[in-house]
Amino acid sequence: MKTYKLTLICTVALFATGCSSEADEGQNKPKSRMEMNAEEESISEAEIENAFAVFEDMATTVAPYQDNIVYSPLSKDLCLGMVANALVDGDRDRIVGKMGASSATALNEFNKNRLYYFSYNAEKAKVFFANSIWANSQWMTSEQQFGTATGIIKQYYDAECRILDFGSTDVRAQINKWCSEKTNGMIDNIGNTQPADNIIKSIIINTMYFDCAWEQPFTKGSARQSTFYDADGIHPRGLVKSMQDIRTMPSIWTNSFAAFAMPYAGCNYSAIFVLPDRDKTFFDILPEVKEMLLTRQLDNAKPQRCTIGIPIFSIQQDNDISEYVKKSGLDINNCALTGFDGGIVSTIKQAIGLTVTETGTRVVTKTEWDGAVSANPGTPIVLDRPFLMIVKDNNHGSILLMAAIQMPKE
Repeated sequence: MKTYKLTLICTVALFATGCSSEADEGQNKPKSRMEMNAEEESISEAEIENAFAVFEDMATTVAPYQDNIVYSPLSKDLCLGMVANALVDGDRDRIVGKMGASSATALNEFNKNRLYYFSYNAEKAKVFFANSIWANSQWMTSEQQFGTATGIIKQYYDAECRILDFGSTDVRAQINKWCSEKTNGMIDNIGNTQPADNIIKSIIINTMYFDCAWEQPFTKGSARQSTFYDADGIHPRGLVKSMQDIRTMPSIWTNSFAAFAMPYAGCNYSAIFVLPDRDKTFFDILPEVKEMLLTRQLDNAKPQRCTIGIPIFSIQQDNDISEYVKKSGLDINNCALTGFDGGIVSTIKQAIGLTVTETGTRVVTKTEWDGAVSANPGTPIVLDRPFLMIVKDNNHGSILLMAAIQMPKE
């Protein structure tokens, strides 16, 4: 059976800065809680498990404490949710099951609700999602069958669908233009999506634009130069600009790491910062961090008064995460795409931009967890050595972004 390429592209522009464009007055307050049933809880848990499986695998490919890593589980999951609807029945059911759902309809309803509840156009919180499907007419055998599948994707994911001749159309230029418009110009080149052999069947894209202000911003211009160390906290790696303050916030200390949550203004998101102990690596603490998120331990932690320090940094990365996703169990290679002959070889690419500054944002929650030790007032959590950053929804825990910052760079 001849195979053709299916490309999934996830573009993420995430800022932790003050918003400046006009806001929709109707969205100036956080939306009400998105209530979840038992199946949606199962989907959420499966997503967190998969997010950490992919992230841990990504971390094995870089030199320890050398390269920064950034990845968006939510963008990847929305892309896979769309493509599941375009697969034939047996393949669709298998992928949907791996994503924790009993049916494609259940997964679609869950994602439709998330796209509503997770979107903001407020003065200090702007979060937008956009989805699109680009189909190659050269390899399409039934436009009607493909149209039925894309009709479902439009209904639940509000996706644009374009059928083009990839051989005679500059698809790459059109996609780059579309991505630039949806990410406010931050991501305008998603790489080579138009190979010379023209064997791509379809390209499915999710973009996420996230520009939110910290609920309690740092004083602009107050960041001062400080030393960033190796994981041992002894050997210096270089100088960074660090924002420091004394805050009262949900925070926990374990035998392996310290963590605190920074809320974003006008929305239900937060940024969690995790600092491994000096004798621990990212690999050592990831299982415990995953458990912390699955059981909402930090969400329920008692607010503590402590000194915090966060470096100013920015990341731009283009990652091919296909193999990582495949190894995590979400393998769509050799699946059959509705309306096309043959199987597919999938490519999942992510283009991510992340910026954190004094006016950036974060989120909070409230309970202590078993094994966590409350801090004494004033205990510092200064991110002066490699740390993790996780941006998540506070209501049910969806992870928008995971980053391992091994050396902050502006």
